[in-house]
Amino acid sequence: MSTTNYNYKVGFFTITAKSLLHVGAGGENFWIIDNLIQRDPTTQLPCIYASSLKGALREYMKDYLTVITNPDWIKKLCDIFGNDRSDFPDLSDVQLASALQVDPAQLKKQNFPGEFRFLQADLLSIPTHKDGYVEYKITSQWLKDNFREMMDLFNSELTFPVKLDEYIGTTNIAATDEEFCEMVDDYHLPVIARNHLENGSSTNLWYEQVLPRGTKLFFAVLYENQELFEVFKTSVTSNPVQIGANASVGYGFCKIEFIETKFKD
Repeated sequence: MSTTNYNYKVGFFTITAKSLLHVGAGGENFWIIDNLIQRDPTTQLPCIYASSLKGALREYMKDYLTVITNPDWIKKLCDIFGNDRSDFPDLSDVQLASALQVDPAQLKKQNFPGEFRFLQADLLSIPTHKDGYVEYKITSQWLKDNFREMMDLFNSELTFPVKLDEYIGTTNIAATDEEFCEMVDDYHLPVIARNHLENGSSTNLWYEQVLPRGTKLFFAVLYENQELFEVFKTSVTSNPVQIGANASVGYGFCKIEFIETKFKD
């Protein structure tokens, strides 16, 4: 299984929300908005925490690898994400140990970490309506610089001749950093009223903050095993991935795309 070393490669991906997206911040909130989205604790910009992203991708890949009947899907899933015993309630320890190719006694004593390292998904652009455009995608210079700094951190760059704006998908870069921060604060993001009906009567009305469909984010994955990464990349880019809450009402269906990069010379 996983061993600790630092010979990591990196893969970059974009996330494009194809429906309203709510990845909840959790915790108590006594403001007018009951359920707030996740935000970076430093910049206060919308994001998806690495733990939430990893959990959504793990749940998706468990279903995906099962459907395509990959013969060693259990080992691949655990090699990528780590060994979570609750994912396999119908397997005995002996059966699971056999699938993971470890000793049953070792399985009971150790919770194996995954080989991949998932980084937080940061914002790239957000849609709004302006000047006759139904979907007017806007970014800011800070978001672009943040993307480039993340690539610089891992000595990577976009494959020529692809430009950053092609991944961001902006109609026009019209917002200063200050204007953009205002556009995505708690007073300007969409808020959806949710209602629980019982016998036709409202019993609970609450308000939920969302990112609009068309919002684009990016994240990075650190890995060592190229063959395992190809399985991951093919899986997450093949179908929509549901991220966050309220899947039953169509929230959180996202398209994930691989960003072509290369190491700097």
